[in-house]
Amino acid sequence: MTAPADKPLHGNRASTDVGLLLLRVAVGLDLAYHGSQKLWGWPNGGWFTTDPKTGEIPQSAQLAPTMEARIDGLAGFLGNGLGLPYPHVLAWTAAITEFAGGLLVALGLLCRFGALGLAIAMGVAAFMVHRAAWDVRAGGMEFPAILMCAAVALVFTGPGRFSLDGLLFGRKKAKTP
Repeated sequence: MTAPADKPLHGNRASTDVGLLLLRVAVGLDLAYHGSQKLWGWPNGGWFTTDPKTGEIPQSAQLAPTMEARIDGLAGFLGNGLGLPYPHVLAWTAAITEFAGGLLVALGLLCRFGALGLAIAMGVAAFMVHRAAWDVRAGGMEFPAILMCAAVALVFTGPGRFSLDGLLFGRKKAKTP
């Protein structure tokens, strides 16, 4: 037996939409927070200065004072520390994707598009930057991997009714005579 198209198989539609709202807001605001640190250094600092030759963050590192310095620090880490190509392009892409994608997901506006960008960014973070360990206390991939999975879930499910996508593009119920 199949459920009607407008009802989930388990629970009810309202509880599913509330669950998606909570997931979207938590994931979206967390990633927007991290993107804002990379771009503007707020709240609570931002990206550190890095050693230009190794890309490592020295023990005596200071928070980079300007957006350019924060992006340069991240690019130094990506290019020299990880050996990734086009480190400045990747640094800008990561910062903007985390901030803008996070806001899109939190608001539920173009949610699947924003979530796809966040899933890719968190996949790179998990499997390129934090791959040496699982435990977050050891700088591992635990947190970015979970954020990646949450973003992928939102790509598949969409934002739910309690979103700007639901408000702007939601399906209208057919009128019955």
